[in-house]
Amino acid sequence: MKADLLLAEIGSTTTLVFAFDLVDQQLILKAQGVSETTQGETSVLEGLTKAIHHACSEGIEYTQLHLSSSAAGGLSMIVVGLVKDMTVKAASEAALGAGANIKAVVVGKLSEDDLAMIQSTPCNILLLAGGVDYGEKETVLHNATMLARLKPSFPIIYAGNKVVANRVKQIFEHAKTEIYVVDNVYPTIDELVVEPVRKKIQQVFERHIIHAKGMSELSSVVDGHIMPTPAAVNTLAALMQPWLKHVMVIDVGGATTDIHSVNPVSLQYKHRQFSVEPEAKRTVEGDLGVFKNRYHLYDSLSYSTYPRSLLDDFEAITLTEEQSLLRDELTKHAVKTALLRHVGKIKISYGSTGRTTIIDGKDCTNINTIVLTGGALLYHQNPETMIKEILDTYQGQYLLPSSDVCIVKDTDYLWSSLGVLSLSYPEEVKAFLKKHYQEDWLCIQN
Repeated sequence: MKADLLLAEIGSTTTLVFAFDLVDQQLILKAQGVSETTQGETSVLEGLTKAIHHACSEGIEYTQLHLSSSAAGGLSMIVVGLVKDMTVKAASEAALGAGANIKAVVVGKLSEDDLAMIQSTPCNILLLAGGVDYGEKETVLHNATMLARLKPSFPIIYAGNKVVANRVKQIFEHAKTEIYVVDNVYPTIDELVVEPVRKKIQQVFERHIIHAKGMSELSSVVDGHIMPTPAAVNTLAALMQPWLKHVMVIDVGGATTDIHSVNPVSLQYKHRQFSVEPEAKRTVEGDLGVFKNRYHLYDSLSYSTYPRSLLDDFEAITLTEEQSLLRDELTKHAVKTALLRHVGKIKISYGSTGRTTIIDGKDCTNINTIVLTGGALLYHQNPETMIKEILDTYQGQYLLPSSDVCIVKDTDYLWSSLGVLSLSYPEEVKAFLKKHYQEDWLCIQN
């Protein structure tokens, strides 16, 4: 079979492929396939090839291949900043929004122990921040000098005080370390500027992921974009916001549960924020993967109908009926925990003016649409009801969407793959998604 475009998502447990034709600026879905992801001693190309043959037994000849991946650890980053609740938080938000798994965070001046930890931590990119513009300079210069001593093999992105940007660049260039300078992620108090950092992380990731363990085999076959799967999900959420209004995407995967929200703070809480939050926010919960972390999830349940031994032979694609029901239990627990970590809380403060209501964290009360994606959610018997039960139970304590929110399912698991494709074909992707799901997503107000 011939196709213009092949999209692939290589996840921690499964690999998906979608074959499209592009005719008169319209995307036409021709075939889709799935396989277990092959890693470790086996090339990821084997799983990709199996997924292609599942889509079409004689294989697929394609013009372009676009890829998203969370296999081989996805995008691993280290964040170094000045103050935990200011520059470090801002840098972390930018890294997470770009699809990173943050492996380590260092606050303040780097010590010898910090350097040893950084040297032993798997890392694709290090993000260095620190100081508002025209503010404190000593710490970030100290940190740049210390990091340059390592002569790191991974690239550095600097997003700190612009006054010393050239000096930081010179320090790393002298050490022959790859260095990129972008706008300060925290230029003034309570201001986040995350987009320049996110874009640069994506560009650097595309250049370097082909050298990562388990992914280097893909360099010979990918001629389109490569993105971390979470970044692809976030990209499509932002692109589709005009149609979906304020949108949240819940993605339950084999290794993590990710929540993405794209919405401003509501008018009700606009002047009650305790700390600034990005409009597009992602949280990743590495302890809530339904397959990789299944024993941890099971042990944290207050009660289960099913024995723990069902988890011993727990394959993502071939589950028994009992295992499927247990997976649904684990999925609900993962979603509840991830949601409550993602959204903010309402707090009461007492001061000289009396009792005041403030919010701490992301306000998601004005979310209009929740999109469900990820295998565990899509195979759940009734995910919409499950989500509404969680929202009803914790309403009032947390800044959650209302339980009458529009909840829709990405039933064909297209979201992340279309997110990658939207870098090249944004209008075509928007038109395809609306048409593809128009009969199922009836609660969306056009």
